Amino acid sequence: IVLGSNLFYLESISLLAETLHVEQFYAKRHQLIFETMLEMYDTGDPIEGVLLLSKLREQGEFTSDEDSQYLLLLAENASSVKSIDYYTKIIADAANLRRVIEACKDITELSFANTDLPTVLGLAEQRFYDISNGKQNVQLHRLGAVAKEEINRLTEMEKDETGKFAPIKVGISDFDNFL
Repeated sequence: IVLGSNLFYLESISLLAETLHVEQFYAKRHQLIFETMLEMYDTGDPIEGVLLLSKLREQGEFTSDEDSQYLLLLAENASSVKSIDYYTKIIADAANLRRVIEACKDITELSFANTDLPTVLGLAEQRFYDISNGKQNVQLHRLGAVAKEEINRLTEMEKDETGKFAPIKVGISDFDNFL
């Protein structure tokens, strides 16, 4: 319902982008759809069924006729913008319940591994505190690895002879010459 509404109501994607994260969708296909919609929103592409399906297929996803039908079904079941907040809350609450289950699983494993009580209680307290305050389990990356990737990308841009990274001329000579 929430994903399908983005195909009809342009303002709903901005609401969802502020409220939900890709990981909060349970179904992998919903994560792919939402992530692709966010990418389209970020690049200024219109979010409509044919373009969405095309982008998903470029990623090697949604290649069957059933997948096309699924997107159509999402659009058919779309709700109005007024009810987006309600359905967004349902998604967020379900995601938090899954996080509670995961935290309980981790705490249970530590308990059965005879981890000392203060460590188990500290972890439990921290995990439930994070969930209740809406903190997401964000995967962090080491700064060195990110810097190395960026240096490699910049080096590739500098050595490029194919024109893949050529600047776009804007028609202002001082600016174009600077590039």
